[in-house]
Amino acid sequence: MTKTLGRKLLGIDARYARELRRQMGTRRSSPHVRVLQMDATALDFADASFDFAYSLTAFQYVADPARALAELARVARPGGAVYVDFLPFTGVIGSFDIRTIGGGTTDLPEWAHLRPRFAPQVREAAFLNRLTLKDWSRIVGEAMPGSTFLADQPGRNELEPLARRLHADDELLEYDLEELLTSMVSVVWRKPLL
Repeated sequence: MTKTLGRKLLGIDARYARELRRQMGTRRSSPHVRVLQMDATALDFADASFDFAYSLTAFQYVADPARALAELARVARPGGAVYVDFLPFTGVIGSFDIRTIGGGTTDLPEWAHLRPRFAPQVREAAFLNRLTLKDWSRIVGEAMPGSTFLADQPGRNELEPLARRLHADDELLEYDLEELLTSMVSVVWRKPLL
């Protein structure tokens, strides 16, 4: 509330609105936006419709991400770009337990959703496709050959000793350190020119 009031008093929002109108060549304070709802695996757009297509932290919720990625690739124009990011299920907060989202705290141990003795205590906030990084890498590579697949590990220094300790205690052995320490994946792809 205070921030909004300060922006209004200083005229920041009005300056942004004026600049937006100037750049768009319109008198309207905001652009006309049409919102469409559709299935990500069957987009109702012609091939090569967009210069840029993106998805922000949504693909972990998609039941058929391979098909949805193929759709983003299909609707991108040759030379156009696609950007996708998502939070992998195998990351430390991959269960999306509502108690841990946004930095919340809980009595759950790290990777509780991947550890059979703690998994019953986890309360997932939504449907999750539960794919591993290897699954994602394969799916992305098939839908968008030559894409850049970036695994972000901002908490690596704090989490790696714990992950190594769990491995030493014969826990989470089916997941390598890259799986466990990656908390965000970003995919960048430029559709080849014809």
